[in-house]
Amino acid sequence: MPGTMISGATGSTYTPTGRDAGTVLTVTVTGTADGYLPAPVTSAPTAVVQKTAIKATNPSISGTVRVGSSLRALSNSWTSGTRFTYQWKVNGAAISGATAFTFTPRPSDRGKKLTVTVTGTRRGYDGATRTSAAKTVGYGVYTQGRPRVVGSPAPGATVKIVAPPSLPSAATTTYRWMVDGRAISGATKSSYRIPSSWKGRAISVSVTRKGTGYTTKTVASTGRTIGARFTSIPKPKITGITRVGSTLRVNPGTWRPGAYRTYQWYSNGRPIAGATGTTYKIAGAHLGKKITVVVTGRASGRATTDTSSDAVTVYRPYDTMPAGWWYVGADSVPAATYVAQAGSNDCIWERVSAAENVLGGDIGSGQRIATAKSTDDSFRSVDCGTWVRHYPGMVTPRTTVPADGVYILGDQLERGTYVTSGPVAAGEMCYYAFIKEFTGLESRAHLVSQRMVDEPTTITMPSTAKGFETGGCRWYRVS
Repeated sequence: MPGTMISGATGSTYTPTGRDAGTVLTVTVTGTADGYLPAPVTSAPTAVVQKTAIKATNPSISGTVRVGSSLRALSNSWTSGTRFTYQWKVNGAAISGATAFTFTPRPSDRGKKLTVTVTGTRRGYDGATRTSAAKTVGYGVYTQGRPRVVGSPAPGATVKIVAPPSLPSAATTTYRWMVDGRAISGATKSSYRIPSSWKGRAISVSVTRKGTGYTTKTVASTGRTIGARFTSIPKPKITGITRVGSTLRVNPGTWRPGAYRTYQWYSNGRPIAGATGTTYKIAGAHLGKKITVVVTGRASGRATTDTSSDAVTVYRPYDTMPAGWWYVGADSVPAATYVAQAGSNDCIWERVSAAENVLGGDIGSGQRIATAKSTDDSFRSVDCGTWVRHYPGMVTPRTTVPADGVYILGDQLERGTYVTSGPVAAGEMCYYAFIKEFTGLESRAHLVSQRMVDEPTTITMPSTAKGFETGGCRWYRVS
């Protein structure tokens, strides 16, 4: 009785795959000649196809092995399409619940030997288990921003400390006030009353974070000159649209007497690197966060004084495109890259010339990405939902990919090596592509490469690709 035909197996040779394990193979040869009916002849079955040994190497632990640091289990080189399970261990004992690709050492793990055991399986292959080399878990490290002295440090005045939260949160926090860099005996509270005789000296404060399994962290504020109060210290005000990509401005008000002013912008209480001017263009990483600006005033004989604005919340980018047909240009839709969440819909989008020729486009479900170029006349879409302008950092890069969608590498999806078990729908093929640009060219020149697969597969994101698309396969990172 004939067996099931193997799709694409029409040559004189055939190499059994994992799905053939446990079956027998036959080959049907059909002869043809002029004047004769085709004559198919089927061979005797082979012996049962046996499983083969899976290629396996020892995994490794990626990251700095210390308390509070997120680590990853890298599988390294295995047979393509191998799926993995994980078990993290300390001193050889399995850690309850630690069965994910990532693990963060706990304070109780400090000083112990950490390993990860990886078990790989694939249909048609004998599974394998390998364990990484052991690494000693070191002391954790607190990340702590510089604290600030708040209030006017004038003789007889009371000042307070404001310290950004540490990462991770510390078990205990202590303070130490200093004058001219020397500790003040007994001054260990969150506020301090300055003696009336200290005019001209510099007041500062340090914050110390402690916790089991962590190295003690002490960070000192900048010194503030003690002097006469400014007669007017206005509260700065932030103006502008509070959306990613928009520019905020600070109105510092009028200081009396006149002051030399400096600025520092903050996000959720932490200073934004390089944001030290009167304006700040909101980066994608601050979506949903609270923005403030601190103005520092200095003048001869006056107390160096900080004053903070009220916080404003950052919302999604201003530039959006609902479904429909839109002109591309400064007065309509800016030329940029946009992201839409089409869900299960088949989203269709096109870039169009002034002569209404299609310059590029795409169709697919899940997340979709399109770049409208400055040379385009217009952009149109159907069943895509709302398009939102993309700014880097608006989401945390993911390590798993749903069955359908397009993602920006390094920003929405981590680079690395990924594996799929094959198509989600049995008997179907799935598609994936590495993307150079999100322009949807009909020539496919916007792609680095593309491929259809019907079996478990492992891929590595190339450095030349900016994006990744999948249709019909789920992927997860393994290295």
